[in-house]
Amino acid sequence: YIDEPMDLGTVKDSLVGGEYECAHDVRRHVTLVWRNCLTFNGSDNSVYAECKKCADRFEELFRARIRPERHQGPLSPRGASGCG
Repeated sequence: YIDEPMDLGTVKDSLVGGEYECAHDVRRHVTLVWRNCLTFNGSDNSVYAECKKCADRFEELFRARIRPERHQGPLSPRGASGCG
């Protein structure tokens, strides 16, 4: 069961619309997309493996390109902003 639906189209619209306070907020929603994908599809599904690759690549790029480092730590509890 997916408690908090999220999709990349919504992330894009929120990003373009200036609704995110900082990179950490974007990361939280993108990570939620991956988590929901993994939960919904299950490890025996080929979509799961592709989603895992996307999630891993996103984290790699995020850590390499987002500064300052405070935006790279563990995600804040659900709904909490990691900005500041």
